[in-house]
Amino acid sequence: MPSEPIDFTPNQAQGFDELGGAMPQALNVTVDGVGVVRRRPGIQAYASAPAGVIDANGLTSVYESTNGMLFVTGGGLLRNVYQIVAGTAYNRSSGTNQQLTGTERPVVAETDAMIVYADGGVPVRVLLSSPNAQLLGGSPPSGSHVAAMNARILLNDGANPSHVRASGVQLGTLDITGHETWTIPPGGLIQAEARPDAVVALTENAGELYVFGSRSLQAFLPDEASIFAPVVTLDTGASARASIIKQSQLQVMAWLDQERRFVLGDARGVRALSQPIQRELHETGVVSDCYGYRVSLGHLDAFVWTLPTDGRTWVYAGGWSQWCQHVSGAVTAFPVLSHFRRTGGGAENLVGLTSGRLCKLQLGVGDDLGVPITAAVTTGFQDRGTLARKKTWRVRVCLRRGTGSSSGTTAGLLQYRDDLGPWSDGLPIGVGSPGDSNPVVELSGVGWPYRKRQWRFEFSHSADFALASVVEDFEVCGT
Repeated sequence: MPSEPIDFTPNQAQGFDELGGAMPQALNVTVDGVGVVRRRPGIQAYASAPAGVIDANGLTSVYESTNGMLFVTGGGLLRNVYQIVAGTAYNRSSGTNQQLTGTERPVVAETDAMIVYADGGVPVRVLLSSPNAQLLGGSPPSGSHVAAMNARILLNDGANPSHVRASGVQLGTLDITGHETWTIPPGGLIQAEARPDAVVALTENAGELYVFGSRSLQAFLPDEASIFAPVVTLDTGASARASIIKQSQLQVMAWLDQERRFVLGDARGVRALSQPIQRELHETGVVSDCYGYRVSLGHLDAFVWTLPTDGRTWVYAGGWSQWCQHVSGAVTAFPVLSHFRRTGGGAENLVGLTSGRLCKLQLGVGDDLGVPITAAVTTGFQDRGTLARKKTWRVRVCLRRGTGSSSGTTAGLLQYRDDLGPWSDGLPIGVGSPGDSNPVVELSGVGWPYRKRQWRFEFSHSADFALASVVEDFEVCGT
């Protein structure tokens, strides 16, 4: 009797016809380095944050300075900057001309003396020595993006779409005079005019300045004569200014390009990541509001992109899945609005929520602030290499056991459907009572003979979820 694995590895894809075998779906799961399927991190309370809402308009950014000061920004038309100290949120934008007034998602840069916010309005600075928000001085441009490198602050110029402005130089001091000097000289002008497209975003990575246009990407290096000199141009732009994620380990970036592809690379070349979900992306209405971040936590290293208008969050970690919530039986959007990964103090992944709370992501939990996380993985149609009829004699499920409160604890449901027919009732799979060391659950006599079969595994129990493998023992019955 042959045995074959049922591949539940999260690798969501779309096909033009589901019978082609390309309809796998993965919700709220991740996969580790040895192929074990696990539930996504849960949203949990962060001990250093207030227990309630900080800003009712949501938290549009989270940032921790190099000296350990933690800040978040609110939402709405006038956005406040809050400092989080020992469970209390202090509004640092309580005075005149202290709020963010732009309409874009805030981007943050840091110097020795301050952090600077850009959101399409007048940039706002917060001194690290006296953390009250103020407008950045010297008449800087109103840019959507800011970067700090080569002892200067860099801002794209909203009034001149192909220009990036550079401040004066400020070195080795807590003085900010140079960074509030925008006249030319000592400030400078960078013209990103290799292609006639507007600057969408800018960022720095590995000592280079990257300037994204709507249809191009230019890299610049510091230059004594011209402040920054162009190095190379790529005919790949960005369709969403907040979609850019830096992958520091590889010194490359990932973003949503003008062809609605999620790509990985730099100004010297890219490769597409999103072929399996490309049909979905092409059929999405609005993508310009897409924002992205990188979650690095335990076994997980993932690029996460949310499309707010579309209501979906796509996650790439070797394969594709979606993250969402299930509230009162309905699928709702993943509620993370902003993210920051602390590199010290436990390397926590802090998240600002659409509700206005500051929380963290945590592995091994079964809920988002009390909302149960339902993880589900659906395979494509499988025919075991033949369209002859086959009968399943037994399915063996290997998962983490000994995590239930009693021997009758049901943790998962295994379903199947044959040849575009209806889904079967769920076959219950228990996680075993405490101390159960047998990781394998066997299910016998699963269904009638089939030609092509699709499988679905759903897990909604609070126990730690780890699905190692599923194997089908079957027999070919004939034509």
